[in-house]
Amino acid sequence: GYIDMGRREFIAEAVQPNYKAPVPQSTEEGTTEEVGDEGAVEVVREYDFMGGQVHFKVAVRNFTNMAIHDIKVVLDVPTSFHLEQEVITVAVIDPGNSRGVDFYLEPGSCGISSIGGTVIYKDARGTPHSVHINKKEVEIKCPLVVKTLDTIEDCQLAIQDMPSDARAFLIADLDARLAFRAAFRAISTFDTRIVTSHEGTEVGSYAAEAWFSSKAKVTGGRIIIRLQVSGKNQSLEIRIWCSNAGQLTGLLAKTIELLFTEINLIRKIKSENRERTIDLLSLTQNVMLVSNYAELRWKAADIVVKLQDVYARLERVLGSDHIILQKISTWFDKLQKYGPDEHITDEEGTQLATEMEAVQDTISRAVTPEG
Repeated sequence: GYIDMGRREFIAEAVQPNYKAPVPQSTEEGTTEEVGDEGAVEVVREYDFMGGQVHFKVAVRNFTNMAIHDIKVVLDVPTSFHLEQEVITVAVIDPGNSRGVDFYLEPGSCGISSIGGTVIYKDARGTPHSVHINKKEVEIKCPLVVKTLDTIEDCQLAIQDMPSDARAFLIADLDARLAFRAAFRAISTFDTRIVTSHEGTEVGSYAAEAWFSSKAKVTGGRIIIRLQVSGKNQSLEIRIWCSNAGQLTGLLAKTIELLFTEINLIRKIKSENRERTIDLLSLTQNVMLVSNYAELRWKAADIVVKLQDVYARLERVLGSDHIILQKISTWFDKLQKYGPDEHITDEEGTQLATEMEAVQDTISRAVTPEG
């Protein structure tokens, strides 16, 4: 007798018929290996974006008249991607069947990369074979973004219906205050608007959070970023909300790339320069926030709080007689006339935003940390 691989039955006859393997019908670009007169094994691949990752799928199709087994799908990934599992094993694929395996790649930067690999398997006789996975160009696009005039209420409402992804890091070897400012500077590299920022000052339990808003320049889709740092948990997290999966993947990859650059910079700071560096980085951060509050016509009382922080740090860095401090002092007088819930007027909001640009120019020459 014999085993009919098409019907998967034992047939008690003396003559074994020829099993005709199905013919590959795929129009997808792939690689096919002929296995003697017994048919072919075909490998196809494709990718899409899922959250902030690249979903790379490989399908192995068995068009032979025998089962193949011990299938190993090995992905060849450039160093610009992080991949937890480079090899996925499939026990067996019966004749006429196919199996797909899924890889999830975390890009480390934007750009175009080629991803390929190899499928290794054994036929029914135990003979090893291999099929190359044709290289596929994967493009990680970092979208151009522009500022929006969102408030924190706008952001929190919008994210309820938007997909997101995040990256979290342990910062045990870093000052949490510096880690927050490094991430803040990395995100601020994009043309985003700082919506709100808060830092807790309790000793031993430092916590900070900042929200940024923007939209894609070409597609117009909203993009919201949240930065959180916890000194207690020694952690830093960046989460991005974006409806376009490709833009989400690219923006998250670029943000993390910039974050590592900033962190490498602050690691070089000598201990005796740490407090001065924190002052300089905080100045940049709070000047941006005051400017945004002014453009958004925020409550005058909230603007005063941030201006007081700017004034105190500028005094430590530049000295008490600097002309910039005199200009800021005049704004304390102007803002005192507003009630607790009154918003700054259009005219004064525009003036304050313009003067904050001058303050930023003054401190930008000293903002690079000393080595």
